Amino acid sequence: MRYRIFTLGCKVNSCDSDIMSAVFSSAGMEPAGEDETYGLAVINTCAVTAESSRKSRQLIRKVRGEAPGAFIAVCGCFARGPEGKEDIGEADVFLRDTDAGKNAEAITEILLKESSSCYVPGTLGTVHETRTRAAVKIQDGCNRFCSYCIIPYVRGKLTSMDPDVIIRSIRALVSEGFREVVLTGIHIASYSYGDTSLIDLLERIDAESGIERFRLGSLEPVLMDDGFIDRLSRLERLCPHFHLSLQSGSDRILSVMKRRYTSEEYIGRVDAIRKKIPS
Repeated sequence: MRYRIFTLGCKVNSCDSDIMSAVFSSAGMEPAGEDETYGLAVINTCAVTAESSRKSRQLIRKVRGEAPGAFIAVCGCFARGPEGKEDIGEADVFLRDTDAGKNAEAITEILLKESSSCYVPGTLGTVHETRTRAAVKIQDGCNRFCSYCIIPYVRGKLTSMDPDVIIRSIRALVSEGFREVVLTGIHIASYSYGDTSLIDLLERIDAESGIERFRLGSLEPVLMDDGFIDRLSRLERLCPHFHLSLQSGSDRILSVMKRRYTSEEYIGRVDAIRKKIPS
């Protein structure tokens, strides 16, 4: 059976699609090319905004129109949100597990009457963004519950990947010729695995992975205290580029949003980074 995976939203979703593709391949399924017919369509959806949800619904209906005989499985944030509980007749199944591998195994059980045995929970997904740069998922879920955000409800509680597995995955990418990795997740500032914090992980990647350079996805400003910045400044392979979340310049709005910083604190963190890690 040939399959197509359609991915909307963030890099984490793209990494999850990579995990599903690996499970399907292990079950003997083959990815379909752009102009090839397919018997399975997996739509990995997004629901971070109303527009994202609209695009998810639109894509489900578009795929049904283009492949009327295909089995359509919908997963991702839209499938787990309140709108995903609606009866969208174009889809055959909505999969609401936050584990992409388990969703893929559920699909193989439905279609092939058997489960792939290769999937190991906690498997990392990677996205080959260019021939030399890949994204690696190190974390999923969020425990912050900001007032405006649906993500904790649809991605589930915070989970962090085993640092040993992360190092091995990056080494494997290096062996394939990749020179840069982007560490991604839903809330990577909250990364914590046993006694390993985010900065501990970064120091291990810097010293042990063999990657030429690595960079970070979006970070929470409150993570960037002086101690964290000082340890960051000593990393030889880290790209000096930081994406710090900022939803508003109004302290009142930030408070209503249940963000955990003020505009003054944000500016202070930016100044501290510039002072310690000049571009």
